[in-house]
Amino acid sequence: MTAKIVSILLALLTLISGTAAASFDPEADLQTQHGYILEMLDDGSFLLLNQDNQTVQVNTDENTVTDLAEPLHAGQYVVVDYDGKLTRSLPAQLYAQHIFGATLKGIVSAVNEREVTLIEDETQQEYIVHLPEDVELPTDGEHIAVHFNGVIALSLPAQLSALAWDVIPDAEMRAE
Repeated sequence: MTAKIVSILLALLTLISGTAAASFDPEADLQTQHGYILEMLDDGSFLLLNQDNQTVQVNTDENTVTDLAEPLHAGQYVVVDYDGKLTRSLPAQLYAQHIFGATLKGIVSAVNEREVTLIEDETQQEYIVHLPEDVELPTDGEHIAVHFNGVIALSLPAQLSALAWDVIPDAEMRAE
């Protein structure tokens, strides 16, 4: 009788702990949107200006996994994985399952076809940055911020694929 009670309690404990924990399944069939956070909303959701230049409300909850070096804030570039469902509201809304992304800042030291060499500000490490076909190329010597999904190839020099990039204004460079 005691063994039966113990096994029932263990089964319940496993069921409860398995459903209560926040989880992210990288194997799930997810869609991705990326862009700049326009505004943080009071409930933790935010408005995103996505890669198609459309505003989308990104809803989050305790099950949303966030892999960022800093807290979410307006002006930040993020990548959002979601289940592919968008509401037909204005703006469209989605539920974020995973929010991630990274930004490197540095000086462009060389420009080639669809890629640039970037010397990162803090470490002076060299990166080859592959740019999307639909973006304008930066110029040699320009100080830029490169937004990407956080994946850097272990090569020499290190390589990454940019989602977007921005020129860092001179005033911001002086403030750093």
